[in-house]
Amino acid sequence: MFLREISNWLGSFLVALVTVMNVYASDPFELRYEGVIGNMADARLCYDAPFSFFELEGIHWFLGLEDSGDYSCLTGTHPEAHSSLWQISPDGSTWGKRQGFEFVLVRNSNSGKWEVSRTLEFPRAIQSPAKCLMWMGNDGLYVVNENELWKADFEGRWSLIEGNLPELDAYRERGFVQSQNFVYCWSDDIGVLIDKRTASIASFSEDRWPEMLAGFEILGATWRVHGDYVQVVKGEEMMQFDFGGKAVLPHQTIFSPEMLTWSWKRLADEQSIDPFRTLAGGLFLALLGLIWIVLMRRRKQMSLGQRLVEDAQAQRNKQMQGGSVDYGFSASFLEIVNRSTDIITMEEFDDLAHGGEQLSPESQRARRSKLFREVNAESKLVMGYDLLVRERDPLDRRKIRYRIQSLPPRIQRIVQSVKVDASSVPVENRNSQ
Repeated sequence: MFLREISNWLGSFLVALVTVMNVYASDPFELRYEGVIGNMADARLCYDAPFSFFELEGIHWFLGLEDSGDYSCLTGTHPEAHSSLWQISPDGSTWGKRQGFEFVLVRNSNSGKWEVSRTLEFPRAIQSPAKCLMWMGNDGLYVVNENELWKADFEGRWSLIEGNLPELDAYRERGFVQSQNFVYCWSDDIGVLIDKRTASIASFSEDRWPEMLAGFEILGATWRVHGDYVQVVKGEEMMQFDFGGKAVLPHQTIFSPEMLTWSWKRLADEQSIDPFRTLAGGLFLALLGLIWIVLMRRRKQMSLGQRLVEDAQAQRNKQMQGGSVDYGFSASFLEIVNRSTDIITMEEFDDLAHGGEQLSPESQRARRSKLFREVNAESKLVMGYDLLVRERDPLDRRKIRYRIQSLPPRIQRIVQSVKVDASSVPVENRNSQ
């Protein structure tokens, strides 16, 4: 059994390596989203994302959420609405959004589920992230802070690219739009095109795009992005902008990391190591780490299970002597396992999470996520797996509900010793029904 667990962990690790090596062999990605400029009632931004926004954990939304067919939509307006805008890598493997002074990366896990892979804290030098221009490349996140260009790789390591970066605040006075491979930002009469793949920045002489785009910065205008094409519609007026075509027009490169080849090469030489030795050492350390994790998990489960059994016996003795009883579980855990059904609706879970207190939708979502994590963290310690599993409500696909997993026999025996109320009626065993 022990060797089987180790082999399963090692197999998962090797699958992850194969997944990374074959990431470019997957289906080609083409960015698609649609935004409608509007007031509180009809403003929306819909992405053809490979995941549902409802199913992501660890994300703070400043806008409403909707599922519209194959699209997940952000709706309404908010002073921090730009915090909910996605930054997407050209190959589509990484989605990310800013949350205050942090940036959240969303990637496809080994199990095939899209989830938050890492949260990056901005460097202290970036004091106003909301005012920064940022985009996602295939190799990391780029952030323009005043006349500095910062880069964070997907492991969370930040570096400052030193060079003569132009001041880009002037190009953001009116707005910016993102396509699959480019970001175009403009002011009243000038604009720049940023290539997300190379981080190069280009300007164009006699650029008429800012003037044309300004005509669509009004309520009711619809912006559609398909790959590197941007289509803007207002009533019977329609224009299409080809960012890929614009990139090959005569332009002036005002910044490119290629200008910094010498300094990047110097840094690479200073930090160069044998890649084969690094891979072998990494695999060995990973194997040791997996063995340690398995041992600690088994030890924790066995010791905790033994302690719970001993505590249950002690509580019975204490109850027989007329003393008060402490069952060793949290109140939330007991309230959930004592339910007569194995399904909890979202409204019922809200009552468990905040006791009927009047809260905003964002606060309710945060309370639900916090209770979900706490109960499952406790159940993993006690049982070795999650007690609660999220699933779509079959009556309303926009909502989620929670399924209560069955309890192992040793936990059933302990829970059965708990009294439902002061009448000393034992808890019914849901798993035997």
